[in-house]
Amino acid sequence: MALTHELQQDIVSYPLTMRTRVPQDWNGARIMQNGTVLDIEVQELDEIRYAVYDIVLITGRAIVEKNKLANRAHLPFLEMCPTLY
Repeated sequence: MALTHELQQDIVSYPLTMRTRVPQDWNGARIMQNGTVLDIEVQELDEIRYAVYDIVLITGRAIVEKNKLANRAHLPFLEMCPTLY
């Protein structure tokens, strides 16, 4: 997936939360961007798994991949999100 934009540079320096559908056998994922690697949770919504993560558009290419060391069970998406009133 490639994300392009025509926004002003001062706007794209803020993190953008992304959600990417991942295969059902992913219990964890990691994102690599600009030399930094972070573990990210895989969440489930309506029996579909997603990696949810923040990226900053001006810091370059971001790669999401399966975290082969993640053996923990996934958490339902609704448990991960705060309740909004």
